[in-house]
Amino acid sequence: MFRRAFIALAFVATIAVFGSARPAITTTTTSVNPSTISTTAPFRTTSHTPTLTTASVPAETTFCLLAYSSPPITASTNGTAVSGLQLGSLSGISAATSTAVLTANGFVQGWSDLRGGLGVMYECHHFWLNIGNNTASYKPLTWDWDDQLSLNWVVAANGIVTASATNQYNATSNFLACKIGANQWSLYLQTGTDSPPTEIICATTQLQLVGGTLLPY
Repeated sequence: MFRRAFIALAFVATIAVFGSARPAITTTTTSVNPSTISTTAPFRTTSHTPTLTTASVPAETTFCLLAYSSPPITASTNGTAVSGLQLGSLSGISAATSTAVLTANGFVQGWSDLRGGLGVMYECHHFWLNIGNNTASYKPLTWDWDDQLSLNWVVAANGIVTASATNQYNATSNFLACKIGANQWSLYLQTGTDSPPTEIICATTQLQLVGGTLLPY
């Protein structure tokens, strides 16, 4: 009986000892204002400049009138070595500047007399026949790409090509052709009576467009 009472007292004492050592738990409720909560993510960020992509705008459209085939301008003076040869270019139609020649295969593109010039049309461009300077009376002729320098060309009703008068020479329809190769003769506008040295083979002729139409553009 005494032993049971002792065990019971010891058990109660053990509970009292461990119960007093356990820390008290305190619960606190705090009110939070939602407007004070930061929405920034807790990560390091890097700046980024947006790239603006603009839609490509089509360039202004260029409309070209279709050039049609035309008869060539030919040397029309019978009985000369150049009779029947055609007005063309020593370097073809692709060079920026080229010597005008009489040759077996000249230009057959549409001819233009825009603003008093004389040229051929090619892929939205003009190849203009220009009169150069020379102390002699025969003036060298060149073709120039989109560079219209001589504005005194006239093609008469019968097709004869004439350079109208300027302050340097009178109107003339005479041309001087000098041989530089087989079926190739460099061409000059003859405004007087001068001639190259006698060792150079030359012939005087006129140029004519037969059955062709000049385009005013």
